[in-house]
Amino acid sequence: MSSSSGQPANSRSQRELTGFTYNLVGHVKHQGLPVANLQIAVFDQYQLFEPGSEPLSVGMTGSRGEFSFAVRPGVYTLRTIPNVEAGTRFLSKSVEDVKVIGNTTVNINLSTGCVIHGRVNLGQYQERGELLESFFASIELLALGIEPSSYRALASLSQTGEFSLVVPRGKYNLALRARSHFEEGAPRFNFLTTRTDVLTVTSDEEINLNLPDLEGFGGEVVDLLGAPVEGARVTLTPAHLSGDSSPERILIDELELRSTAVTGPEGKFQFAIEPGLYDLVIEPKAGSCFFTYKQAGVLAQAGENGQPRRERFTLQEGHRLKGQVVYDTRLLSQALVQVVSQDLQNEYLTRTDGDGQFALSLPSGSYKLTVSAHPKDAPTISIDNIEYASLAPFTANVVVGGETHVAVRLNIGTALYGRVSDDAGQARPGVKVAVYAGNFVLPENGEKELDDALAVASGITDGEGRYCLFLAPGAYKLVVHKDFAGAQRVELKDEPFNLDIVWHGWSQVKFTVYGEDGQPVPRCRVSYTPYGEDPGDNSAPPAQIIGARSLGYPHGFVVTHDDGSCCLTLPSGVYSFKFLPPQAGSYAVRSIRQLSISADVNRKVTLELKEH
Repeated sequence: MSSSSGQPANSRSQRELTGFTYNLVGHVKHQGLPVANLQIAVFDQYQLFEPGSEPLSVGMTGSRGEFSFAVRPGVYTLRTIPNVEAGTRFLSKSVEDVKVIGNTTVNINLSTGCVIHGRVNLGQYQERGELLESFFASIELLALGIEPSSYRALASLSQTGEFSLVVPRGKYNLALRARSHFEEGAPRFNFLTTRTDVLTVTSDEEINLNLPDLEGFGGEVVDLLGAPVEGARVTLTPAHLSGDSSPERILIDELELRSTAVTGPEGKFQFAIEPGLYDLVIEPKAGSCFFTYKQAGVLAQAGENGQPRRERFTLQEGHRLKGQVVYDTRLLSQALVQVVSQDLQNEYLTRTDGDGQFALSLPSGSYKLTVSAHPKDAPTISIDNIEYASLAPFTANVVVGGETHVAVRLNIGTALYGRVSDDAGQARPGVKVAVYAGNFVLPENGEKELDDALAVASGITDGEGRYCLFLAPGAYKLVVHKDFAGAQRVELKDEPFNLDIVWHGWSQVKFTVYGEDGQPVPRCRVSYTPYGEDPGDNSAPPAQIIGARSLGYPHGFVVTHDDGSCCLTLPSGVYSFKFLPPQAGSYAVRSIRQLSISADVNRKVTLELKEH
């Protein structure tokens, strides 16, 4: 990786637009007719990388289908949210990558789908009388498309167990799962099942779903003195065993199956689940001095005589790390606070409240603290006619041995920006650019899951290969797509710094996966490993296996889009690829045992139809 330029830019090319907004407007129509009273939300593109993101703003279309938002310059996603319970047949639609650098108009055309409606039967819980309403209120139904698209639809249950959702024609996985959002103190039925149904939808469908028989598993959460801990969130997920990449495991991950209970005054919690191994996380309530408890592979099964099995979990008391985040004279809400232990074994996350306050309970030790503002609170700066949120992340090393308070003041940073291209000058879009402290050293065992948390800041190159990060003046290492060997050293001062990167040795591998019937295959998991490291492949020469390991070649997976496409970025080498379409789909698994990557690859992969 080399720099083709490294000179400070003229600071007069920047202009701060604090508080300045443009109009993002448009109309929503169906077959040319306006759609009124439809909910529509706008998200900052930055938020889409975070689970559970809340929209920046939500509005309703007017009588002519019109909508209007006042937004600052940036990149946004618009999402329509039809009210299925009111009887609409409209499908939800997202419009991504809406660039706002002036008043912007976006028109949205909706299509209709088929209605799936029915009722959930609670089986062994059906006779619980007054508890039925809370049982139904705790359940939601997820439909996840298998083919020809990966369309997702979610429906809550009525007080009597009925549901209704709208989907395009196709084949779907259906799963009952516990709702994740509840009002505090509301009664809830904490269940977890990994059973799914498959439904082919060609027209409106009426179905009944049955909750399987489940067994009780519970426990109590106490402190070191045995006193109960109230208000702790206990979350169970099916255990993620090392190396488990079975179709069943993949589906569990895609459906995000988990369940959460909250301990009562006696510190007790209760689940209704299938017997098996689960990963358990206990998070104390806000303001507590306890820190999070984690245990992998907890065996959940009935005790003696078929009675629910109960276990006791003891929380350790830690020390409070507290702070307040400000910019200028403003308190910043929703700022992301990341704390990583010095041994890289634990990461803690939280966000600031409406008063800019945050609090975490941690074991004694040394930590790296990073605080980043939410884009809504960051003044924007224009570079090359593109607007960027300009507040630099705050970083500090913190020693926690008692109650510790950190005053966090964010400031406008210095722009580190440029373009990533290959030797031929072609742009490298969609690759990650991360900045680490100047003294950062990659752990001896290579890539870590916490690499992202160790970065001071990161971003994704746009369609023209451009990136821009705002940082406090100082020494940094800039890394493109985990290419730590080619890291660029940067001395950042008070002037914007232009650093164009010619990136050597890594190639973009683009697959388009089709069935032999010519249809694109969505939701196909494309896994990659260095040739010879696949546990089921013993054909590679030992010397080649050792060489691949010593070079630290990456491994992982991506998932195809609805058009069957996906893109990987890999260093030159020899790889094995495996194409795993959805288990209940029409196509068979395929492997490419040995593929040499030394330049960009654009390849069509055809999957055979299953034999029925």
